[in-house]
Formats: sequence, C-alpha cells, structure tokens
Amino acid sequence: MDTVRNFGAEAVMTSAGHLTGTDRCEEAVKEFSRMSGREPRVVINIQGDEPVIDPQQILRLADTFRPDVHEINTLVLPTEIGPDTPVIKDKAFAAVTGDGRVLYFSRYTLPYVKSGGTGSEIPSYRRFVSLPPSALEKSESLEQNRWLENGGTIRVFETATETLSVDTPEDVIAVERYLESHPDLI
Repeated sequence: MDTVRNFGAEAVMTSAGHLTGTDRCEEAVKEFSRMSGREPRVVINIQGDEPVIDPQQILRLADTFRPDVHEINTLVLPTEIGPDTPVIKDKAFAAVTGDGRVLYFSRYTLPYVKSGGTGSEIPSYRRFVSLPPSALEKSESLEQNRWLENGGTIRVFETATETLSVDTPEDVIAVERYLESHPDLI
C-alpha cells in the first residue's frame, strides 16, 4: 500500500473473506467513496493474480469507456484452437459474437482468452454485485457469467498482449522468470 501511496494514488486494504475479485472490488469502491466523498464513474477490476499486467492494458481498458456506450468491458486475446488444442482449465476463455459481445465465459478452451482486467460503469457494477451467484458462474467459477445470465452485456476489446496470471505452481515460476528478465519492473 505504501508503494501505491508513494506515487500519489489512494489505496485500501480489503477483507480476506471475499469469495470473488468482484466482491473485493466492491468493498474497495465503497471505501474509496467513503474516504473521498465521491463515487467513481468506472471501476476497473485488475485481478491480484496478474502481477505483471502491462499498464498499457489498463489504459486500453479505461479508454473503452465513453458515456452511455457499454455496461461492462473486458480485454481478450484471440487464440488459435483446433482439435488438438489442450484444455487449460485455469484460464478464462470467452465465446464472442461477431459484433464483440460475450456469449459466456468458460474454463474450456474457446477462441478468445481473457487477458487483463474487466471494467464497468458504476450503475452496472452496483447492479452486478447485487445479483446472487448464477448457475453458470458456479459451474465455471467465473463471476462475469452472473451478469450475462441476468441479461447484461459484456463487450470485448482485443489486445495483442498476453497477461501472465498465476493460477498454478508452474505459473509462479513463469512470472519469476519474467521478472528476472525484466529487472526494471521490480
């Protein structure tokens, strides 16, 4: 938290008892609003398991928000899939329509992998967190499906940058190697 404050940003420590990143982010939004006396227009949820996310991806996601355009937005990386593509159950994949709307998120390999955070305008975010967990959310362990199952829209924006996430012990090693080869990030 000191690092965040040292570059002039606000930081809040959230409870360890949250079941999802969305729940944790909701606590942070409430605390930010209480501390600052104002409510943010947009929430960008960057998962803690993405320790080396490219700042350009955060800016890319922030740039997708225009007044009255989209409710929830996320970044995806197109993937090559075929009959021999292995199942990677610790990543989040998306089935996407031709006009860039998410049909659903899955742990099974689909044409797009979620890469980076998810952003939401506050009214949509408040509605999203008020909804109970949905059947698809529970079966896939992906809370974005809660919004989709309740009629919400999530728009995707393609990125060319793959985000390293820590989902397995092997991922820890990959991130450590990445940081060793990029000492400027430490």
